[in-house]
Amino acid sequence: MTNALRRTRAALNCGLLGLLLASPSLSGAQTADITPFKLTGVEGDLATRYNLDNYQQKSEGGDNTYQTRPTFEEEISILTHSYAYHPSLLNMDLGGGLLFLQQDFDSDQGKNSNTESLYNLTAHLNFLEQKPYPFKMFYDRSNPSVTTSLAGRFLVKNTRYGMNAALLEPFSPVSINLEAFRFESNGSGFGTSIDQTTDQAAIRTSKSYGGGNNIKVSYLWTESDSQSGSTGLPIQQTVTTTKTTDASALNVFGANKQIRLTQLLTITNQNLDIQQTPSTELDDLRYSYDMRWTHTPRTRSFYQYRLQKSDRTEVNTTNRNVRVGASYEQEEGWKGNFDVHAEKEDQDTTDFERKVYGTLGVAGYTRKIRNGSMDLGVAVRVDQTDQSTGSTDIIQVIDEPVTLNGTTPVPLQNPFVITPVDVVTLNQQPLTEGVDYALRVIGSITEISWLPGSPNINPTDTVLVTYNYRSGGDVKFNTYSQNYSSNFKLFRFHDLFARYRRRDQSVKTGNPTTPLNDIENILVGARVEYPLLSGWLVGAEANYEDQKEDISPFTRKLVKAHFEAPLPRASRLRVMGRREFVDNENSPEDIDVSQIIVRLSSRPWLRTVVTADGDYEKDTGGTQDRRRRALAVGLLWRYRKLQFTVRAEHINNKQGQVTQENNKVRAQLIRRF
Repeated sequence: MTNALRRTRAALNCGLLGLLLASPSLSGAQTADITPFKLTGVEGDLATRYNLDNYQQKSEGGDNTYQTRPTFEEEISILTHSYAYHPSLLNMDLGGGLLFLQQDFDSDQGKNSNTESLYNLTAHLNFLEQKPYPFKMFYDRSNPSVTTSLAGRFLVKNTRYGMNAALLEPFSPVSINLEAFRFESNGSGFGTSIDQTTDQAAIRTSKSYGGGNNIKVSYLWTESDSQSGSTGLPIQQTVTTTKTTDASALNVFGANKQIRLTQLLTITNQNLDIQQTPSTELDDLRYSYDMRWTHTPRTRSFYQYRLQKSDRTEVNTTNRNVRVGASYEQEEGWKGNFDVHAEKEDQDTTDFERKVYGTLGVAGYTRKIRNGSMDLGVAVRVDQTDQSTGSTDIIQVIDEPVTLNGTTPVPLQNPFVITPVDVVTLNQQPLTEGVDYALRVIGSITEISWLPGSPNINPTDTVLVTYNYRSGGDVKFNTYSQNYSSNFKLFRFHDLFARYRRRDQSVKTGNPTTPLNDIENILVGARVEYPLLSGWLVGAEANYEDQKEDISPFTRKLVKAHFEAPLPRASRLRVMGRREFVDNENSPEDIDVSQIIVRLSSRPWLRTVVTADGDYEKDTGGTQDRRRRALAVGLLWRYRKLQFTVRAEHINNKQGQVTQENNKVRAQLIRRF
């Protein structure tokens, strides 16, 4: 039995050694690294943390709510680096850690406390990493934190495991990469629940050839099973299956590689299965062709084609556009480009069709003048639009993504939206106008904003908006656009700029159901930036804009100023102020903004950095006043491998009669080894 084991072990050693020696990359000196197991490195850290999350909401004449959650955490983690037999055969990253959590919870609904013990784990096995046929297996378990709009921070349990394998050139004529993994995430806190499982498999291939040419093809399959969302709304199980095929090619032609052709193709199939609702399917095809031809160092031409075809359960849309043109540019002096373009959009389900074709010419002139430089520009565009709406001029847009910007309104993509919109969702949960978000209409534009006090969404979430808009009916019209600009830089620190923009539209045939909009816009302004002695810097900007148009004319005034100053103890202070006025002639939703921002950074002692930030903004121009106040103070101290950080934040948002206040404290002491 002993002899059999010895023979087996000897055969295994010989086989492994033969596998390593088969590759030219293994030299004789490297054979000295052969050993059954070797530990090459150990790293880790010991940390203790304190986190305080406090949220309060006050409503004039309504209920007041609050939540407070202090949390203590202690964590130890270790990560080892090692290899088995030889670094080129199997190298390993193995580690783990323990996390102890103690937290209290106090709110207007009651109190509780709990303790929890969690663990982290990392295992990465890299086989033949330096060979053209590497293989990797991995398992990761972690407990990162998630922050919600309610100043809430809670831990989630993330688990990710899978494999990755590849066949690379020159071993394989085509580079091939295979990947498969599962990702699981679970956690809840402060009105938010996360429960999601994602399975993903992918194959990616690529080939480079002919000195600059390459082609890439990939297939990605993803299935996500989610029951995440706001606990204040019904949470529905949603299974999303997505299959994506990507292909791209880059080709260069000519003796000097003066022709460069790029092609991209993406085919996506997505099936959305929501609990207790009919499933929906999306088929999306996108193709782009982009050829650039360099004729001389100063002249170039371009040829572009774009296709997007989207077939939904409810709406089928096709967009095509083509653009052909040429450009000319000097280092100093004249530059410009000219193109002919055409685009077409149609919907099979509504028989809507829009065709736009025209031409664009752009010219610029740059030169040095006495005590400065001059930059002049002109752009002229002529388009003809021909559209037919079939049986109705109402077009539906499904799940348009809109990233919110706090209480600052963000416009929807299309004009003449029919309000109220059909539905606004986040994580397949329908949101409520007046509770989670607000809509406002200025002229032909509809805007959406987050409402302070929303229990279901964050100020910067990306929501999906489904709505209808009026396309304008059966009509053919011409559009003539002009844009003239100038900028003079004088005495190094002064900029004077002006712009004149005009758009004229005229109906050729038909009767538009929405008004055309002629525009005449004038913008003038000045900007200065003065560096002074001893590191001081002062600057300011002022501009005035007047836009005359048929639907929503307005005037805008903007004044900004700032200064920077060095202070003792290696400190620097920056103060910025802004006043902006917008008067929308046909709407009560104006803008009257006052803002001041203060930033301080300092190194008052050795190994110590202190920062402080303050931001105050108030807008009293609309039908509802809005105000935002934010303060933050931070400290960082290091000594060798010991580090201490603390940061405190205060954010106060008020809109109308609702005030939301968030307070956070984050402190950490960590020792790395």
